[in-house]
Amino acid sequence: MGIPKRSSDLRRVLAAIVRRVAAGTRERVRIDTRSLAVFRIALGLLIVADLLLRSRNLTRFYTDQGVVPVELAVAAEPAAAYSVYAFVTSPAGVAGLFALTALVGLALAVGYYTRPMTVVAFVLVVSLDVRNPFVLSFADVLFATLLAIAVLLPLGERWSVDAVASDRPRRESTAGVATALLLGQVVVMYVVNGYHKTTSELWRSGEAAVLVLGIDEITFLFGDTLRRVPELLQLSGLVWVGMLCLAWLLLVFRGRARYLFVAAFAVAHLSMALTVRIGAFSYVCLAGLVVFVQGSGWDDLGRIGRWTRARLDGLALPLHPPTVRFETVRDRLASIAQRFPRPTATAPSRTLAAVRRRLP
Repeated sequence: MGIPKRSSDLRRVLAAIVRRVAAGTRERVRIDTRSLAVFRIALGLLIVADLLLRSRNLTRFYTDQGVVPVELAVAAEPAAAYSVYAFVTSPAGVAGLFALTALVGLALAVGYYTRPMTVVAFVLVVSLDVRNPFVLSFADVLFATLLAIAVLLPLGERWSVDAVASDRPRRESTAGVATALLLGQVVVMYVVNGYHKTTSELWRSGEAAVLVLGIDEITFLFGDTLRRVPELLQLSGLVWVGMLCLAWLLLVFRGRARYLFVAAFAVAHLSMALTVRIGAFSYVCLAGLVVFVQGSGWDDLGRIGRWTRARLDGLALPLHPPTVRFETVRDRLASIAQRFPRPTATAPSRTLAAVRRRLP
């Protein structure tokens, strides 16, 4: 009798441990829908910004009249044969695809037919990337990966045309496999980067940051000033390697500890963006970091906004405080959004609803 009882007690203890671990893991991969909304807006704006930059070399890099005809692109990257740009090779046609992609990016930013637009954006972005693999960077690969995972997430739950048109209650947060994939992708990117840096003596000694800022071709803005202080650069390089290696703490921390750690990464990326020319990498990373901000972070921002508004109201200034102007703009945007054709009332949506009712 004693052995079965001890066995039963052990199973109960193990089951309780499993439940606690599962609950803790679920809360750590939970993403606030406000963070997803900012992430969605960032994705859409980054698509538009990237197109504007690429358009400077539209004919040279993305048409058969340039230096990379379709045959050469396919030879370097076989996936280019399946790109929509493989079938449109004239400057006018490519310009049309650029314009279409920009419109999709804007629709994604405002959250109009969010999920379909995310899918279309992913196809168009990857098609553009593989059309000329010779100008790809890690930022392009990371952005495409984040966009692919975003297809699985409810990006239009808040601050979107879809949310205004929807009649159902909005979710405050979401947790699942898709959120774990998104958060995990960012963490793995940082940790792997940190591991590779620890294999270099230059990074372990801090000299790598000094050498990078010493390259005139990629240094700009505040970089010229910072490289006059090599000791500070050396220290910042060591701190950055340490942060990369400890990036897994982004998933371990919760609440204020997490978003303070996120803020440290954000400051580092902004510093890079203002000192060295590394393309869109810093901005893509900032977009990926925002999803780590949990509800407590947004609640703190709300309290700061209310405190600021109260102080400005107490000063009796003739100007409207920023929060009042923000609420006015928000109300106007909501009014405009209500004039859009309602995504939930369209024929495709009705068809999908009918299919769901028939499913078991």
